[in-house]
Amino acid sequence: MSYRSYRLTKDTAAILAADNKQDIVTVPSGGVITIAGVAADGMVEALWAGKKIRLFAIDVEQRGELVSSQGA
Repeated sequence: MSYRSYRLTKDTAAILAADNKQDIVTVPSGGVITIAGVAADGMVEALWAGKKIRLFAIDVEQRGELVSSQGA
């Protein structure tokens, strides 16, 4: 499995799903996310600050700078 980490260049909204509820959170500019998989409806699953989040793939494409990539 491959993993890619991105540093976001702008504050970006994401969905935090925990304890059977969903909350909107903001990943701040400079925050680093690691893509963990693809979700439905143009979203990706990611890890940020030890939390599982979902955000729009287009936001990662437009606001993310690749900082590391590993795996096959």
